Amino acid sequence: VWQWTDSSGASSGRVYMINLMTRAGVTDNPDTITAQFKLLMWHSPNGQWIATSSYPYSWTQFMTLTNINTATQAFVANFERPLNGHPERITWAQEWYNKFVNLEIPSGSGGYIAPISSPITVTSEMGWRTSPITGAQEFHNAMDLVNGNPTTPILASNDGQVVQAGSNYYDWYGNYTVIKHADGLYTGYAHQSRIDVSVGQNVKKGQQIGLMGATGPVTGPHLHFQFMDQYWPSSSAHFKNPRDYIKF
Repeated sequence: VWQWTDSSGASSGRVYMINLMTRAGVTDNPDTITAQFKLLMWHSPNGQWIATSSYPYSWTQFMTLTNINTATQAFVANFERPLNGHPERITWAQEWYNKFVNLEIPSGSGGYIAPISSPITVTSEMGWRTSPITGAQEFHNAMDLVNGNPTTPILASNDGQVVQAGSNYYDWYGNYTVIKHADGLYTGYAHQSRIDVSVGQNVKKGQQIGLMGATGPVTGPHLHFQFMDQYWPSSSAHFKNPRDYIKF
């Protein structure tokens, strides 16, 4: 959404943005709108927003503006503070506002349930982290879940058809099951000690599909639980945060 730049020019805009996200505690995929809006909401009141004499709106006042033209000029002047003005952005902002204003936002629930029984502990959120295996920075494309039982039953998060069941997907997933759902999403269940379903099988929400385990490169038994909008995701942008669908 934004081209974030380091004023010193010492690092690329992407590196600068990801470093800011680390400071802000934003763990979402940095290539998503969700992550960039979270960064905006943190960055503005934490040093980036400086009210000018032309548009003396504080960040709090800016957030209450309803006139798109005024808001656009205030954002350019107080957040971006460019050397030269950009009056053309007023027209662009109005055009984009007109496209978005009447859109209905999906609820995001879709009837999904947690894939293991309570009490659930999230041991690693989705997002950028230091790999517990290699020590390098990596994008963790799932949530890691435990509940105190290292072989707890793994449950189908929603109705669907099994499209993957085995250890032949990626080595680092170990025993891995993927279920395709009617809404076009896929859920993935990695590192299982046992798989109880087969490819092509239709499963119901809450049905046992396997047991938690520690297959593949892991530091201990857990469930690596994913949401995806592609069976073979072509980039990290195709992974969705499970928290958008399930309340943990």
